[in-house]
Amino acid sequence: MEQQRARPLALFDFDGTLVRLATDYEALRERLAELGGSGEGLLEQLLSLRENPRAQRLADDAELEGLERGEEVETGLALYRSFAADGASIAIVSHNGRAVIERFFAQADLPYPEAILDRTALEAPKDESLAVRPLAEGRAP
Repeated sequence: MEQQRARPLALFDFDGTLVRLATDYEALRERLAELGGSGEGLLEQLLSLRENPRAQRLADDAELEGLERGEEVETGLALYRSFAADGASIAIVSHNGRAVIERFFAQADLPYPEAILDRTALEAPKDESLAVRPLAEGRAP
């Protein structure tokens, strides 16, 4: 018998949905390439350097700086608030780092999400990530 979800599930991305980070992603890609990051995009570079703490710190620092200079996305925030008010289970599914997501929620006047799947938890592009499946099936990640 298929398990029924008690509450609706709302998945939110982060950068561009709740906030627009003013992160210099091009400079970050260049610095990651200097550390041996490979791949066409930022996510591929970060995944290729996932065991490199220096690379992860570079990404976290760049995103945190981008948060300080960035701006909130009012439409996304209103939607988030609406889902929260309706009792939805909310999860952030983002290729941003956990540090910037947690910093944002520590400063924002929003309910904290029930789950955060950051780039480390996802370990792949979102549509290929096995980490999203438990959320879709109503189980904790």
